[in-house]
Amino acid sequence: MIAETKKDGRGRPVGSPIREKIKQILGALGCAYGYKIHKIYLLAFEPLEARQIYYHLKKGVQQDEFKEYGIEKIQGNYTWGSTSTRKYYSLDPTVVVEIPDSVFSAMRVLGLKYKETPEDSNKVVIKESDSSEKVSVDKDGGKNKVDDSDVSRPHKTYG
Repeated sequence: MIAETKKDGRGRPVGSPIREKIKQILGALGCAYGYKIHKIYLLAFEPLEARQIYYHLKKGVQQDEFKEYGIEKIQGNYTWGSTSTRKYYSLDPTVVVEIPDSVFSAMRVLGLKYKETPEDSNKVVIKESDSSEKVSVDKDGGKNKVDDSDVSRPHKTYG
């Protein structure tokens, strides 16, 4: 990472290592929403909070490193309401990044493809959510738990 310096040479550098890694992820995906970027970041790099990803996406848009690609509203039954909004981001076309192998291996683990794009970037897309969680069913036909055995979690567990 090459940190840019201010004109007078003083103060904090303009660049950010977290934003550089987000650039690498967006370079591999093409466009993605914050939570998907966070999942790849956890597998490819060190642990960090999801709100840091959203902060750096917003900051990257202000500094013309990222572009807002589109908004997708998904209907479903969530704990916070009936809709979920995903704001898609893409890498600015002028930005060139080198993508490490850890990003591609994290994408393989999550089953993601290289350079994914949503259907239409200019309008809001509303579709029904399809749950990617696997729910196991017991003998009585009742749902008992979410099976997330195929998801690896590289971050620390506390307890």
